[in-house]
Amino acid sequence: MEEGERSPYALASEAAARLGLQLAAAEVATLASDHDMGDAELGALVVTFDYLAEKRRRASIETLLRLSRLPRREPKTFDGFDFSRIQGRDAGALAKLPALADLYAHRNVAFIGPGGIGKTHLAVFDSLSFTGLSIENFRF
Repeated sequence: MEEGERSPYALASEAAARLGLQLAAAEVATLASDHDMGDAELGALVVTFDYLAEKRRRASIETLLRLSRLPRREPKTFDGFDFSRIQGRDAGALAKLPALADLYAHRNVAFIGPGGIGKTHLAVFDSLSFTGLSIENFRF
């Protein structure tokens, strides 16, 4: 192993941490020794932990979107929204909405106004854009 390169035990420990498991590198080394695990098996363990962490993250996102009860009948895009219909003091702020700056800054965004002006359209695409998921990830 070269200087600065992490051991397979440390890699497995870090992958377990991404899953929310506290598994020290020494514990992984003991497990590997007790079960005659080589580098290939440890590599498979890291891949498995990473897969499960990503699966948990995606499931969490999908659950939150499903619980949000946003309508998901058709793809919503900022391209399909007519920002020229927006008037009033916050028109400029809404025109900047496609940049998603408020969401990345962890600020709340509220769409308030009369019916039929596109509040839900904006909220749906804002959510989909921020999560990085495509409309195909959802059931309608």
